Amino acid sequence: VVCAVVAVRFDVAGVVACGQMISESVTAASASSSSSSLRDLHTAALAARELRGSLRRLVAKLAGSRAGEGSTDAATDELLLDLLRLGVQRGTLELESHVAGSSPSSSLLHREAERSALVVAAPGAPPRQQQLVATGKRKATLGLGDSLDLAPRLRLRVCEEAAQGSKAQVLAAAAFSVPNEADGAEFHCGGVAALLSCGLLEFWERDLFSWHRTHTAKVRLPRKPKVFMSFAPGGAELWIAMAGFNADAGCGVRVPVQTRLYRRSADGSFQLAARVQGPASDLVAGPVPLLPTCTDALCAALALGSQPSAEVDIHVLQWCPDEDIHRGLQSKAGRLEPASAFPASWACKGTAKAQPAQVAGMWALPCRPGSEPSAGSWRLAVWLRESGADSELQVRSGLGECLAVILLDPGVCCLAVPPQESCPPEAMRRLCGGEDDLAVAGVEPFLLLLACKDKAEAPLHGAWLLSAAVGGADAQALHENNNNNNNNNDNNNNNNTNNTIHDSPKSASKPSKLSLRNIARVPADVEGAEVSTISEGLLGFTAQGRAWVLDWQQQKLHELPAGWLPIALGPSTVVTSRQGPHDSDELVFFELP
Repeated sequence: VVCAVVAVRFDVAGVVACGQMISESVTAASASSSSSSLRDLHTAALAARELRGSLRRLVAKLAGSRAGEGSTDAATDELLLDLLRLGVQRGTLELESHVAGSSPSSSLLHREAERSALVVAAPGAPPRQQQLVATGKRKATLGLGDSLDLAPRLRLRVCEEAAQGSKAQVLAAAAFSVPNEADGAEFHCGGVAALLSCGLLEFWERDLFSWHRTHTAKVRLPRKPKVFMSFAPGGAELWIAMAGFNADAGCGVRVPVQTRLYRRSADGSFQLAARVQGPASDLVAGPVPLLPTCTDALCAALALGSQPSAEVDIHVLQWCPDEDIHRGLQSKAGRLEPASAFPASWACKGTAKAQPAQVAGMWALPCRPGSEPSAGSWRLAVWLRESGADSELQVRSGLGECLAVILLDPGVCCLAVPPQESCPPEAMRRLCGGEDDLAVAGVEPFLLLLACKDKAEAPLHGAWLLSAAVGGADAQALHENNNNNNNNNDNNNNNNTNNTIHDSPKSASKPSKLSLRNIARVPADVEGAEVSTISEGLLGFTAQGRAWVLDWQQQKLHELPAGWLPIALGPSTVVTSRQGPHDSDELVFFELP
């Protein structure tokens, strides 16, 4: 114990010394700004902030719990501490070189807010009052009114040098949260990944103090890229899917859709684990990380096609780790292989339609408890719709079999399925009145959000409904009626409906019908609503040219300022994007009150 205390004190003393060095270096750079360019001063400030982030990660790790001496966790802790110390030393050398006039920093996202998330209160001043004053200053800097109940914590903009003569953009972003029991949760509380138009993938993480950039990765982008990205639950894996056109060929020649998988390494950085190319098509939706029963299995689904003229296919990819020949163990290296592929077709309407079904969204559902770790046990919710007509929310397996379906009327203009980790089975039973027999056809009950327009004139023209999709007696009765009404259609369309391609099996019977049980209602303007992002407790959407964030657990609606779009959501973090005054995108990280 004494040795541990001495080690902590030694590290803290080193942190204090480095902090003094930061202040002296920035002061010296400011003093010399009259003879040097503002670019040198700017890069020196960036290097100082990078070093500050390394110091904060080291202090947060030292302040966390330490494992017992001699254990495997203790050895891992010491290794991480050594890596963090090396990061501080590297940052110190980089800062000294910047002050001396070396090459500029490689960071392309720059901080615009000088204050950190946790404001240190002055002696005698209430901490809450100091935090409110700092929040008010941030709002004034961003041109936000006092009516906004979200607190801005960090402002980033794409550096003009990153644009390389074109408009600087943030192509995609994704957020993740770290569970309390996860490794390393004591020194980082989640983070955000952002892919820039210059091909730089930046990772920002939040510790006990503030947000800081941890590392970057270079990604080769096609011409006119279309990028979707998503973190797997727990934040240990990042899936990226991109489509675009060939820069060397004609403007209408598409390149194969590329899917990348990044995995978190022992030092906390994300490394490229595998990548695979698919057909040369447009990217409609995905990647959606599925939730297999085996924790070591990684899989994701993405929809490819050309809507609305052509049929859309759903492809499921699985990460297969390489085996160590000498030890007979699975290594961290691996490859992405196709697990299945199947068309997104109607389940109850048949195929005699003027246009193919349009995939409006896909979301992962948990597997049924006790099922075997196979593609048939994976669950995927797929929303198919047709403009001005009814729509279907299907529950499909990883092999493409349609297990259950919910028929929705034209009054439902938008929907989303949040991650189900926030609602365990016991909580679901309480929400549904304590009933136990709610599963049907291997599909567990799940929550979903529906944007419904009111028939009567109302100030907000609709509401968001929190509903539970359940089975039971009502659903079974609807299922029997559906079978009786569609026997003729089954005989005529047996070769076209619910079939899958490749090795996917055909549906053995018509899918079961699920019924909806409304739980809560939040009035909102949902005319023309489109969902941009969703998390375990938040929903970001646009309607009537404005952007909103729905806290569906607290049943509260937050309106964002004009021009800001929510692109990533964490447990209490809202990442928004807008075009800045110099045609470069800006990101602002808001926090819920």
